[in-house]
Amino acid sequence: MESEDGFLKLVFSGNDFKDLSAKFEELNLTTNDASQYLKQLNSLGLKKLGNEVNRIAEEKTSIINQTQELAFQEYPTFIETAQCTKEIFQNFQKVNQSTEKLTAGLTTLKEKCLEFSQTAQSLSTARRLTSLALSRHTQLLEILELPQLMDTCVRNGYWEEALELASYVARLERKLGYIPLIVKVAQEVQSCTRLMLSQLIAQLRMPAQLPHCLKVVGYLRRMGVFSEEEIRLKFLQARDSWFKSTLEEIPKEDAYQHILKTVELSRVHLFDIATQYRAIFTDEDPLVLANQDPNTNESAIYYSWIIQKITDFLEALQSDLPKVSPSSLESVFGQCMYFGLSFGRIGSDFRSLLVPLFSQVVYDRFVQSANKSEAQFAEAMASFSLARISSLGSNASYSYMQSAPSSADQIQSPYSLLKFSPLAELCNGLIAAFNELRMCAPIQLVNLVVRKLEQNLRNCSQIIADFHRQEMGAFTANEELEFTKCLQLYRTEFMLYIQKILQIMFSPALISAQTGYTPGEIVKQELCSLNKSFILDPIDHLLSKEESLTVPDLALFTSSSLKLESQTEAKNREEIDKPIDESVAERLLNNGTQDGEMLTAEHDQHEAELETREPVPEHETHPDVDVESETKTETEPELRPESNEDHAVQFIIGDSEVLTIHPSAENAEPETETISNQERNSEPEQETEDCREPILNEIVAEHVNTEIIDGPSSPVEVEQEKNEIS
Repeated sequence: MESEDGFLKLVFSGNDFKDLSAKFEELNLTTNDASQYLKQLNSLGLKKLGNEVNRIAEEKTSIINQTQELAFQEYPTFIETAQCTKEIFQNFQKVNQSTEKLTAGLTTLKEKCLEFSQTAQSLSTARRLTSLALSRHTQLLEILELPQLMDTCVRNGYWEEALELASYVARLERKLGYIPLIVKVAQEVQSCTRLMLSQLIAQLRMPAQLPHCLKVVGYLRRMGVFSEEEIRLKFLQARDSWFKSTLEEIPKEDAYQHILKTVELSRVHLFDIATQYRAIFTDEDPLVLANQDPNTNESAIYYSWIIQKITDFLEALQSDLPKVSPSSLESVFGQCMYFGLSFGRIGSDFRSLLVPLFSQVVYDRFVQSANKSEAQFAEAMASFSLARISSLGSNASYSYMQSAPSSADQIQSPYSLLKFSPLAELCNGLIAAFNELRMCAPIQLVNLVVRKLEQNLRNCSQIIADFHRQEMGAFTANEELEFTKCLQLYRTEFMLYIQKILQIMFSPALISAQTGYTPGEIVKQELCSLNKSFILDPIDHLLSKEESLTVPDLALFTSSSLKLESQTEAKNREEIDKPIDESVAERLLNNGTQDGEMLTAEHDQHEAELETREPVPEHETHPDVDVESETKTETEPELRPESNEDHAVQFIIGDSEVLTIHPSAENAEPETETISNQERNSEPEQETEDCREPILNEIVAEHVNTEIIDGPSSPVEVEQEKNEIS
């Protein structure tokens, strides 16, 4: 093949050789034909080879002529052949299009056949299922009626049967969960189960006894909806909801009745709920403790709820206590303390939380009353005039006196305060404050009450000092003298009287019984003693040197000046009598003729009685009193805040009967003498402050060391009392 190509390259030039292949294609010749022809040429001789060109030309001309002749002779055939060829081509195109359409139709037919096959299969399956359902109609009807039956049981309260149906449907769903009918039935039954759950919880929101609660909680456990901790929470939440609804039904118009009803319902219902909880959810069973989650403290749920309920009760109590009247406060306190004590049976004694609430209410009321008294004193001082006192002169005899012992002995107030009307009003206000305080006086308020009283009295002293600073320029000699007497009255009788009320309100015996300290230790600490220097500091520059303790002051602190009322009398009197009748005080201060004549007559009678009695001896020294070594020889009643026995305070008009004690004669009997107001005013001038203060402290210590007893009515009793003081 390579030799033939080389030969052709020798025969033809370079460009002709490249075009040789294209020419072969035009002549419909192949390389083999050319090679054969070349071999033939190679076999020819030189002569024949020279004539080969002519032969080829002649042969070409002959072929062309034959072809033309053939075309001329057979042209109809050529035309017919061309037409047939055209028709065949067109028919082939139509066949091609029909074939394509047939192919597309066969695809659609295949899809339809597949769809028909599937439909036929489903129809066959449905027919088979329908036949099977017809044969199992009874069983299927029972399954289909399960949701309706479940709903009927739940709505009629047949919870046991409802739980059995729910359990049966749950087993069916686990076994035949691939069947849509079973799944739908299970869903409807679950809806009824939720309704049953809400009904069971609603049962716990109604009044229920322990057996019913046990049954309901048992159903909740069988339902398996909640864990054990969640069941405990749901139980407490439901019972708490019912408890709150009962509290909301209590009328709130009367705070006292609201508190009592709240205490009663809380004590009964909370104890019932706690008992039910502890009976249902036991935390002491070893089996329960073994199955308990170590990461969960189930017992904390119960105690957290108890703490929350106690907190709610204390908040309600704190809201209503300020609205309760002082006379009802003690009753409320007793009910609340009993409530706290009853809770101790379930380990939740909260009595210690009640004391601060009541103490705060009592103290707030005392502060309000004390501040009101101070404001009234300031108003009275703003309109006070010493000219009215000067117009009365010395005809009036006012003195602190102790009446003879009677069946209804009372704590009497110094009637000399009537001469200084603002002091009388201040005394009235403070007595009213003590009236409210005595209804329920906690021991822990001793210091607060004393400090508050000291501050109020100091403010009153400042008011007096301001009054003197503003009016001193217009004072006459008589007015200056009367003002000095008023200051002495404020410093002596008024201060001693307030101190006496404090000693009665918070007696050392009572404090000793509550705290464990001895009365002597309490007296040494001066727990119930007013700080006189602090109170009188604003007017200290106006006071002369303090007078010695007078005989009326001695009578002020002797035990004979106090006496407990009988229980019947205490119940009949709801509050301490007002110390001053405002109408009497107004007539005394404003009228100059009629009241002056009345007081003059009383003064004359007082002078007549004085002439028949011996003069009161002066006392220069007094023996010291050893309070701690003193022993009590009598069984004395205790004055407690919860006692129903009250002390009455009132003013008595008339001459004062006081006890005269002779320290130099140990066996001498004290005399009861009547002294005039002038003699009283002369005696303090002869005694000094250094003598009076130790005696006052000794008498106060002796008084607070002994409880309230009946005053001596015979010379023997007076002598015995005198020996105790000595």
